[in-house]
Amino acid sequence: MKGLIPILAVFLLLSCGSDKDSPSRKPGYAGKSGEVLIAMDRELIGSDLEIALNDAFSVPLPRNPQPEPRMDVRTVATEDMKTYSKLHRNLVIVDLGKQSRKVAVSRDVWSRGQIVLRVLAPDINTAVEVVKDKAEQMLAMVEQEERLRTMVRLERHTSKFLEDRVFNEHGVRFTIPEEYKLRGQNKHFVWLEVDRSKYKGANEHHAVQGILLYHYPFTNDSLLEQEQLTARRDSTLRRNLPGPSNGSYMSTEYKFRDIDLSPIAWEITHDGMYAVYQQGLWRMQNDFMGGPFVSLTQVDSIAGRVVTLEGFIYSPEFPKREMLREMDAIVHSLEVSPVASIKPE
Repeated sequence: MKGLIPILAVFLLLSCGSDKDSPSRKPGYAGKSGEVLIAMDRELIGSDLEIALNDAFSVPLPRNPQPEPRMDVRTVATEDMKTYSKLHRNLVIVDLGKQSRKVAVSRDVWSRGQIVLRVLAPDINTAVEVVKDKAEQMLAMVEQEERLRTMVRLERHTSKFLEDRVFNEHGVRFTIPEEYKLRGQNKHFVWLEVDRSKYKGANEHHAVQGILLYHYPFTNDSLLEQEQLTARRDSTLRRNLPGPSNGSYMSTEYKFRDIDLSPIAWEITHDGMYAVYQQGLWRMQNDFMGGPFVSLTQVDSIAGRVVTLEGFIYSPEFPKREMLREMDAIVHSLEVSPVASIKPE
């Protein structure tokens, strides 16, 4: 498995700071979710430095049916920055002529909830080296910030009824937005879903987001290996998630022609415990449906079980990145809270 850069390591690699004024006195941030604004001198626009910064944030979203960048990137000349630009949620400022060679991180500088990355370097060539060296960490910082913002937004309007029901019957909690409906459930499985109508031109299309919870006895550490996780996913969904046509059911996409499409797995720390995070593609066997999914798997050591929370999307006509961001926030809201009545079988 590939390892995600732990957030702690990111903080150690990047120099951090904060604004001295109270964030509560400042306006809320500007800009769209998943957008980064780069501010640099006009003479640097179009340079290798701008290209390096664009490359750092616009790498392709992994395991997505259509190409989408992980972040949208805009550039503005520092000389033309207006008050609105300074409020941007994810702001990257290039500051040359400095002895330092680093990326300094600040929060709430001009707006509440803002993250500001300053690229400090004596000259453009050094700045390019700094950006290339810290590209992965910079992207991880901004994506983590967007995840936290999304979690806060989703928590404002949740279905307390469904959250309490899932907790009482399955011993876990996670964010369930209020528009989700229960589609299916048994002792070890929950299927929640929202189906929104969206228009593209004059045509109506469906955009589906689904949440899946399933758990099973923990018998040994090999259950957390990727092959075991995907095999368990396939067997669980074949039994519990039928498709629209007779004999159809959800499964995992592994390969298209000679292209490996197996899920990508990362070992992470979630809620202070070891967990496995996956991004992959699903397909509907015996039908023509598919899309991306994300999942988080964690061991509930008290109840002796493995718990997986997954979010999937079916939205062939629309971009999926921001919907995936919501599913990512939901799976990261997982709290394993065993109750006495929940026992593995």
